[in-house]
Amino acid sequence: MTSPRLNWDVLREIARCADRATCTSLILTCRFFYHEAAKTILFEPVLLPNEDHVSKFLRFVQADNNSRYTYVRDVSFDFYELPPQLLDSLVRSMAHMTRLERMYLGMGERFLNIFPVLADAIARLTSLRRLAINYAGDLTCAFLNSLQSGLVSVTLTWIWRFEHEIDPHLLNNQHPAFLLARCASTLEELIYKNWLTSSEVPVFNHSYPKLRTLEMYCDDEFPLVVSYIRAFPNLRRLRVETLHSESDSEVVQASVTERLTRHRERNISSQLDPHGPGTWKHLEEFCGSVVDLYVLGLASRISSVTFLDDLGGAHHLDFLSAVLSYAQPFHLEIHGRSRLLARPTLNLTTILRQSGAARLESLDIAIRLLEKDGTLDIISHLHALASSLSQLPSLRRLRLIVTSAMYPRTLTLPPLAPVEVMLESFDVDAFVRTLGEATPSLRDAIVEVVGPRGKDRRRQGVIAKTNVEVARTDMFPG
Repeated sequence: MTSPRLNWDVLREIARCADRATCTSLILTCRFFYHEAAKTILFEPVLLPNEDHVSKFLRFVQADNNSRYTYVRDVSFDFYELPPQLLDSLVRSMAHMTRLERMYLGMGERFLNIFPVLADAIARLTSLRRLAINYAGDLTCAFLNSLQSGLVSVTLTWIWRFEHEIDPHLLNNQHPAFLLARCASTLEELIYKNWLTSSEVPVFNHSYPKLRTLEMYCDDEFPLVVSYIRAFPNLRRLRVETLHSESDSEVVQASVTERLTRHRERNISSQLDPHGPGTWKHLEEFCGSVVDLYVLGLASRISSVTFLDDLGGAHHLDFLSAVLSYAQPFHLEIHGRSRLLARPTLNLTTILRQSGAARLESLDIAIRLLEKDGTLDIISHLHALASSLSQLPSLRRLRLIVTSAMYPRTLTLPPLAPVEVMLESFDVDAFVRTLGEATPSLRDAIVEVVGPRGKDRRRQGVIAKTNVEVARTDMFPG
């Protein structure tokens, strides 16, 4: 056999960078690629949606004297029936996939019910690091309690309204602090979807010291934050989306607001209780609804805050002022309708002059104008906003976008509304130049006006100075 013109390292790199179809062809060319291209194929996610795919996968992985088992890294199970012989072969094969790190179960409860022997084989693995289960329920709870792997990431999407079907007193047993206790020392990321917790604070004696990321997408509108602070004391990134995130009402009934405020006060007092766990010391990021952050009542500073909901209701601005008084972020991202600037009493312009905004170094604001804003004096509100921005002592980065979303529902376009005329004649460059002169710390700014009557009509004003360093995340190393 003659030596190849390309050395083995180069050939190995070719196999590593090739796509799956190319690797399939390379396998047929020589003994070297028979090994190396197979590695690349199995390093990629393996999707098993039906019997045919399972059969082909097993034939492939059992080839080459069963040496390919250890190449498998990521498997998704999404099938619901297998012939007994094929199932037995898959169960036996699982024991040899000693480097399998990631797994997804598409319909968890159904899968675990139909294939308990396969579930047992998966539970005996010690190599799994990332697990995602859709359609989780009672069987999922038992499965998680049997796992032998030290998981670092778990994603659970519960059966819709699953929690309403069980005894409320048992809800605490499905709280993540209890459910994932076997991997308390290793877990770093937890994502919970369709979740509802108990109205009582669960009591447990262990914590998850390495958990840094928590995402909760839940039916529960009133979570008790103290249980999560106690379980995850070193949390850095928090994302919460409850049914509040879907609210788009400009007016909230007084009774609802009172309930939100009472729950917020309960959460705050539980953090300030001298016998409680305190609050999160190193929270770097929050992402979610302003109402959710208000209800959580976090009494800690948060380096970066991103609000996903469209702010515009009066209650949103009241809640925004309250949450910033505690969070005091370095970075804030916010978007909403004209009321964000135009509310007579409390608006973004006045909120930015409060102590909760004093540490801001980076700010993203998006304002959307609707048809009902036809006579709004938007230019005056923008200049008032600029005045507040100039009072921020550390502001170094700004993104401000104003979009005219006024699209008349007529066959022929009517004349521009007064607010559209104002936007069309607005001197963006002069506005940015004046803002930059009034705000010496501002080194990186983009102010953009979109419209009127079309996203293709864009004008920008830019400040771009050198050495821009804006603290947003990773404020606490380690």
